Amino acid sequence: PQAADFWHRTVSMREQTDGDLAQAQALIVESGAMAKTIETARHYAQKAKDALKGFEVSDWRKALEALADYSVERTK
Repeated sequence: PQAADFWHRTVSMREQTDGDLAQAQALIVESGAMAKTIETARHYAQKAKDALKGFEVSDWRKALEALADYSVERTK
């Protein structure tokens, strides 16, 4: 209930205060949503890299594979 009240206030009512960003981040991590999102992103990055295997190895293909990895592994 407390998390639901927080999300209602900050998202639905658009009433944010200092500290709400940190609380939102904590709730997202605690719920497992962040881990699931990263897992899903890794899955799609791998699918993208698998799709590139149909093309010959080139600088372009390597760059796209690196971009797929970077988009998932970056921290900022």
